[in-house]
Amino acid sequence: TSSFKSETVFFSPLVIYSWQSLIPDLTSAGLVRTEDGVNYLDLDSLINLVQENKTWGDINSNELRGRISISSTDPSKSSSGNLFSALVLNSLLEKSGNTDLTPEVKLEIRDFFSKMGLLDDSSGDIFDKFLTLGRTTYPFVAGYESQIIETINAGTDTSQIAVLYPEPTVWAEHELISLNSNGDKFLDAMQDTEKFKTIAWDRYGLRMTGVGVDTSRYENFGIAKELRSVAPLPRVEVIEEVINLV
Repeated sequence: TSSFKSETVFFSPLVIYSWQSLIPDLTSAGLVRTEDGVNYLDLDSLINLVQENKTWGDINSNELRGRISISSTDPSKSSSGNLFSALVLNSLLEKSGNTDLTPEVKLEIRDFFSKMGLLDDSSGDIFDKFLTLGRTTYPFVAGYESQIIETINAGTDTSQIAVLYPEPTVWAEHELISLNSNGDKFLDAMQDTEKFKTIAWDRYGLRMTGVGVDTSRYENFGIAKELRSVAPLPRVEVIEEVINLV
């Protein structure tokens, strides 16, 4: 009889990537506040602006023109898009005062994601496009915190990028599944070896349970030492219904 052992080993919070040049106007509009060098995003307010087709001019910004937009991957094909859809759902439910997916909320979700146009399939692809095409095409992109740390470590110039921590955010959990005794040893080693825990954060930006992170080397990039507000994920069947709407 086959058996397996599984543990959630790594975590990375969902963040919203934007641009340093937009931070002053986003701050003036009440969308972003900065504490100890870390940018926190009022995601509910940003979602409202997107829903209402507000423009950059509506928030008194001359940096960009046209409608304010936010981009994510396809929730049915990418976990970052899936997690972002959970945040959008939580926001819409709270605003409506409902706890269930009413026809009105379903319509809002479908409309919100339809504004994004064609959705990318992978977190890596959309992040690469964000870096390449810039703020006009991608003023806001949902992704993993680990992506900016990997990019910094690769030597890429990230001085123009702003990391925004939505309040609340959600955790992306990375699970390791062991299928045999050798796998069990590897799983145990990854959880217990202090050196490995350091490598996981320093090289790949992955957080681990019960382990603090040293953000000093990233202090110029606005990486949070700890998260202040994390939302629970909706039930699996609710997320599946949301995916079918997008």
